[in-house]
Amino acid sequence: MLRLPEAVGRFIENHPRLRTPIRLVISVMKEQSVERISLSAAAVAFWAVIAITPTLIALSFIFGRLIDPQTLADAVDELRKQAPDSFSSLLASQLQAASQTSLSTASRGLAISLVTVLWAVSTGVYTFSRAVRLAYGQPPSPYLATRAIAYVGAITTVIVLGILLLAAAAISAWAASLDAPLSGAIFGLEVLVGVALLTLILWVFFRLSTGRAHDIPYWPGATFGAVAVLVIVVGYGIYLQFATSYQAIYGALASTVILSIVSYVAMYAILLGAVANAQWPKVRAQPPSVSSRPA
Repeated sequence: MLRLPEAVGRFIENHPRLRTPIRLVISVMKEQSVERISLSAAAVAFWAVIAITPTLIALSFIFGRLIDPQTLADAVDELRKQAPDSFSSLLASQLQAASQTSLSTASRGLAISLVTVLWAVSTGVYTFSRAVRLAYGQPPSPYLATRAIAYVGAITTVIVLGILLLAAAAISAWAASLDAPLSGAIFGLEVLVGVALLTLILWVFFRLSTGRAHDIPYWPGATFGAVAVLVIVVGYGIYLQFATSYQAIYGALASTVILSIVSYVAMYAILLGAVANAQWPKVRAQPPSVSSRPA
């Protein structure tokens, strides 16, 4: 049974409606320490940053041949205009550089290059899948099966990212041509749709990574992770609007440092959501009475 400090136990006894949320928070904090979620988040963030450039190259490889390359470039420019000097602008800059490089160096070895690039992307997906299983308290799954699923996940990620990029750029360009109140409402709706899509994506990752166990919830932690990512990205975007010293400190490495920090904090929040999902059935199964004294 979860042992609580005496003061917390008395507070819960006086506020029974807060019993379950407080128990859940304490249980998540203890479990994330036991499972060393911070280290898992660091590993996922590291491979996420490593996989960003291959992901963007794969995106430009695929969509640069399905659509007019200029359309992809225009989409990147539109995102840059909507978020100047922010985290999104840094990603747009990397995408533009990757697009120009990959399209200019394309050759007959494109298929081999694409397979290699997607393998690098799948490493990030594989690391994230292992971290999710650890957050749920499950042992690692077989390597070959997990790598195969991660490779399919990498292909899906690139395709979905490309579609979302083009859709977001088109909607942003349309909203910019409207009056201020309506354009603001459309932007807010776009953010809500983005959070909903990220929630769905995290739900799918949680479900596939844990083997689709029926007794484990997925939506609460996925929703928490999606909202937390939005808050983190927006928060860093606001910070970058006012803080210019990071460029003087890190120079050419500034974008990499920012991506690393944002990726780590975002992955840590997502994995906390997974831990909360795993702890929720255990907390609900505890008896109503709470005691801080040993039996």
